[in-house]
Amino acid sequence: MKLPFKVIALLIVLSLTGVFIYQAYWLESFYHSASKQMENNIDNAIKNADHIELFDRADELSKILKKSREVGVKSNVHGEVSFSTSFKKDNAKKTNHIVIEKTIQKDSVIDKSEQIIQDKRIVDDTVIVGKDYNSIETMLKQMQQALHSAIDINALGINIRAFDSIMNCELKKYNLNIKHYTQIVNTKKHQIMVSSLPSSVDTTKLNRHELKYDVLGEHAYHVYTEPTNGLILKQMTGILLTSFVILVILSISFWFLIRTILKQKTLDEMKSDFTSNITHELKTPIAITYAATDALLNFNLIENKDKREKYLHICLEQLQRLSGLVSRFFP
Repeated sequence: MKLPFKVIALLIVLSLTGVFIYQAYWLESFYHSASKQMENNIDNAIKNADHIELFDRADELSKILKKSREVGVKSNVHGEVSFSTSFKKDNAKKTNHIVIEKTIQKDSVIDKSEQIIQDKRIVDDTVIVGKDYNSIETMLKQMQQALHSAIDINALGINIRAFDSIMNCELKKYNLNIKHYTQIVNTKKHQIMVSSLPSSVDTTKLNRHELKYDVLGEHAYHVYTEPTNGLILKQMTGILLTSFVILVILSISFWFLIRTILKQKTLDEMKSDFTSNITHELKTPIAITYAATDALLNFNLIENKDKREKYLHICLEQLQRLSGLVSRFFP
């Protein structure tokens, strides 16, 4: 069954539109995925920078006290193991302890309970470790926050210059060359404690990342970075160019296809018209010749010299006309 041209053209347009929509959807999804991945990379860079800066201060504190961190380990017959670490200052007048207890159960699932004693305040939390990766990540996060609680009181405050320098190195590991500024804030009082953010910078035009680094959630890093939209698009340049070239090729291909179909349709119409016209032109002299010959044979016109010659001239003229048509259209 031969489809009408309008139906074919409609199917081609719908196909091309579907390809465009799918390509746009795929590019948008890829953009959002890359954006989310970049945000995660920045968050990881902040965590790593905090980790490195924290342990740098721990080493500095050890040098100042001329004493390493004290670590204690206790265990019992029930399989419970307790780790403790502490820093002492001013002849043990002020001591922070971090106690981490681990219990190995019969089903090989490790339960972890963490107790932070800070200024006579106790923070308890429980995490089930061993069931999935997130539980281990949560445990490590809590241990790092607990270490903050121990070091931030006994040592000098966070070195924001060192943090920014470490942050630059961490961002470069993710191939991110972007400007950033850091603030250390008290989230409860909404107070900025330390900042590397110039007063002339408009924070509304920047992206903010927050990392609460103490167990009580009272203190946090606010890291402001320049928008990453342009950087993501720059990283997607190859994909965008490739997609654009593919779409252009598809558009040109569909255009040539429609053009070819239009030409084919025109040729079919011309062929049909030509066939109709030539058929009519050929039938006319044949019909006239047939009628004249029939009159000569069936109406006794052969004996009538004048009519005989007249009809014979008609036959001759029509045969000549027919011969001319054949020579003209079928050389």
